[in-house]
Amino acid sequence: MKTKDLPNVASALIEKMKSDGYSSSRIEDTTWILEHFFNYCVKHDIVQVTVPIAVEFVKESFGFDFYNTTSRFQTVLRR
Repeated sequence: MKTKDLPNVASALIEKMKSDGYSSSRIEDTTWILEHFFNYCVKHDIVQVTVPIAVEFVKESFGFDFYNTTSRFQTVLRR
């Protein structure tokens, strides 16, 4: 996916989450993370979003290894 498409994709995801009944706190957290990721991509001049880019984002932004399955942060991110 292209970085420029991320806001529209994120918006569609949030709308789907709302219609599926997700809690407002879950929606707020997801919105925050997606906005943070978009800003990260823009800041780093990333044109194409890939899994390795997302892995690096998680490492730099939240300080954990995405591939470490024992990491508690895979299920809980704190702002």
